[in-house]
Amino acid sequence: MKFFLCFLTLQITCAFYSIAQQQEFLKGQIFDSKTQLPVPFATVTSSDKDFGVITNENGSFIMPKSSVDANLPIIIRCVGYEHKAIKISDFNPSGVTVFHINPKEYLIDEVKVSGKRLESKSPHEIVSLAVNSIEKNYPRDPFLLSGYYRDYLKLNTNYLNLFEAIVEVEDKGFGTNEIDDTKIRLTYGDFNKSFMLDFTKVIDYGKNKLIPFGNTRYTGGNEFFFLLQHNPIRNYKEKSFDFIKYIQSDFLIDHKFKNAGIEYIDDTPCYKIEFIYKKPGSDDFNWGNAKRVSVEETSRINYKAKGNIYIQAETYKIFRLVYQVYYDGKSNAVKLWELNLEYRDQNGLPYLNYISFNNLVEIPEWDDKRYFYHRSTEVDKQNKTLNLIFNNNVNPVSISNFKNYRLEYDGNRLKIDNITFADSCVSLSIRDFDELFGSFEMRYTGRLKVKVKNIEDCYGNKLNDVKSISAYQYREFFVNDVKKDFQSINPNQCIDQVRSMIHYIKKNGEIPNGAYFNSPLIGTNNM
Repeated sequence: MKFFLCFLTLQITCAFYSIAQQQEFLKGQIFDSKTQLPVPFATVTSSDKDFGVITNENGSFIMPKSSVDANLPIIIRCVGYEHKAIKISDFNPSGVTVFHINPKEYLIDEVKVSGKRLESKSPHEIVSLAVNSIEKNYPRDPFLLSGYYRDYLKLNTNYLNLFEAIVEVEDKGFGTNEIDDTKIRLTYGDFNKSFMLDFTKVIDYGKNKLIPFGNTRYTGGNEFFFLLQHNPIRNYKEKSFDFIKYIQSDFLIDHKFKNAGIEYIDDTPCYKIEFIYKKPGSDDFNWGNAKRVSVEETSRINYKAKGNIYIQAETYKIFRLVYQVYYDGKSNAVKLWELNLEYRDQNGLPYLNYISFNNLVEIPEWDDKRYFYHRSTEVDKQNKTLNLIFNNNVNPVSISNFKNYRLEYDGNRLKIDNITFADSCVSLSIRDFDELFGSFEMRYTGRLKVKVKNIEDCYGNKLNDVKSISAYQYREFFVNDVKKDFQSINPNQCIDQVRSMIHYIKKNGEIPNGAYFNSPLIGTNNM
């Protein structure tokens, strides 16, 4: 199963290139005028929709000033709220500007569709009709989505490694399997230099990047591909993330639904259905016990999963889905992952407007001064030793055991006659050194295998005992344009679904000299 990454129109590409070249931003925060609470996941777009962003959980947004026409209004939209038009001149040039939007709510009995009052159906019936009508209600013919993508890490209150890109997604239609048939192409992307950069935290999922209390079969580093995998509406034929799983079966069985009234999306009345995950086979809809999501773990944790689904009242099209999973710790609940997506009608068919997915991750703190590691190996012909160089001075007691070292050269096990040390260097005297290494050259380094264990540094830090830190990985895709008549993506322009958007070779978390775009269309980028 493969995803491919693809090409975009010249107009948007050039606009984004100009964005990357400047550092002036419009900063805002959106609040509910009635409750005074922040409004998350509102869309903020130029009125010509050439560029747009999404507010975060605090209702905040930031967009490059050059991305919008100063002569055109900027439109704020959010489900359940009246649209609001603002201008560039409304922004405070030296700080964050606060905007308020008005809620727009109606009672079900007040709403009519096509001249008739809404039929009385249970929340479960409404959701069942919606999820089982996906293939009928959504576009079956091929289409092309063009848009703005970004991903970033949130570490405490700091935002790191904000990567921005322009992408296109060629979708063969909802009658096909998206994972197999979708193609994607990247034409421009770069880290935003206005935000903190830490390349040691650009890590693939797997051994070094973990999801606490969770598990993913994906072991690559392409966050855009990871994002597309977590759209349960588009991937309705596939098993999605926990605890939605198969949206046409598991989602209906494993959740309790409640009708929260009618809200409007672009003047279209929609049922707002609230739901909460229940333990399968029970009527317990509150905090419950369940096995960890991780396949390997069998311990039990407390969790809570809840959300909202917005369903068009006449056609049962799903226009918006919010899903949140929490871990109930001893002191407070910790968010594990969150999905927020929205579809918008175009000529009678709903197309993706935006999708956002964030989750808690654990990553190594490579620059932690307590991290003790084997930095390099030198062949010392003069003293007939292999010198193991560490990043800290070693503990003399811990280095003396011969069993702590396993050395191989050309597949043959090497025997150690003596061990000495000086500061951060451990010297191993090798038996038959002249015979083995007399003609050794540095280009033969790959033939030498060195494994070390049970060593400590002078501070008591154990070898390769990397301390982990927790952060939230965010990914957001905002669609600027939808085409139904387009030239298909050339497969030769598609990128690797496993590699991150920008990748490089690194060792022990050291900052690279250069980075390489995951695209045949873009070359080397010197950081």
